[in-house]
Amino acid sequence: MDIGLRYDYSTRFKEQYGRSPDFAPDVANPSAGGHPGAVIYEATCGCRFGKKLPGAFGPRFGAAYQLRN
Repeated sequence: MDIGLRYDYSTRFKEQYGRSPDFAPDVANPSAGGHPGAVIYEATCGCRFGKKLPGAFGPRFGAAYQLRN
């Protein structure tokens, strides 16, 4: 048996030119006749869709066994 604590630090995945898409329910969609609900991109909206999570600690438990010698 083993017990441990793991720290996983990860940033949000994004594309080189900021073309990460996200759904915006309050933006007018020109492809749907101006109805609400369109795709926006980080590079054109000037916003960030996510943030870093610095406190990514998690417990880890493990066990191993051997059936035969």
